[in-house]
Amino acid sequence: MLVPGETPVKHAVPFSTEPGHRVEVSNSRIRVRYSGRRKTLAMLSMPAQQAAKCVRLQGEEVFWRFHLSLFRAYCDEGKNISEREVLIGLAAESGVDVDRFTAEYDCGRQKNEVLSEHDDYEENWGGWGIPLAIVGDHYPVIGAVSPDIYRRAIDRFL
Repeated sequence: MLVPGETPVKHAVPFSTEPGHRVEVSNSRIRVRYSGRRKTLAMLSMPAQQAAKCVRLQGEEVFWRFHLSLFRAYCDEGKNISEREVLIGLAAESGVDVDRFTAEYDCGRQKNEVLSEHDDYEENWGGWGIPLAIVGDHYPVIGAVSPDIYRRAIDRFL
């Protein structure tokens, strides 16, 4: 876990018990390096990430409705949010223009955007975890951590 109350150059500990995680500290940045299945794991959420980007093109309000429906579908209902039909159904339930959504989803433009962002985060932070929050462009908070960790990172930034 990142220790937000401390100077990043000096204090970092592994944030997970997952095998292959390693924390590197250099130039006031903390990077988390992974080995093994990294690319495979990063690709598992691709359809949902791509769908969210497609919906965002229709506005912030509908994006947030869709975003919450993705989490509910996955976490509460156990739906497979990597299936196109499930994503289309969630889009329809969220008030998305489904024809516009499917056209954008099928063309693949937003998938390329997700991949580009993934590569950028991996290059700059060594991170690909969900969630990945960068606080103040210096403090990565990677993975499911307690709200206290976020508070400490924000306090450190402020």
